[in-house]
Amino acid sequence: GILGSNGQSSAPKAPLDIRYPGLVKCDPTEMHGCMTRCYSGVMTEANADRKLCATIRCVRDCSRTTSRECPGKALVACKTLLSLIDVVRSQCYLDCER
Repeated sequence: GILGSNGQSSAPKAPLDIRYPGLVKCDPTEMHGCMTRCYSGVMTEANADRKLCATIRCVRDCSRTTSRECPGKALVACKTLLSLIDVVRSQCYLDCER
């Protein structure tokens, strides 16, 4: 039936970005695999500025193939973060649109 053995509903739950739209902009299940692969390379970077740049690149790249608001919100986040960092010092020449 609908109730599992622990009395909880076993019906599939809506993605987190649907359940909590004010808080979550990307469905973690859509981003998880890509972010895990991408972020493993980030962790090997010793320089903090380049690590931040690589993290922004991961979010940019991994959000592209997701659904709903995620790609647009990730684009805004990319642009906002890049506007806050010292691009020359960090050598973070990302194009959020590409």
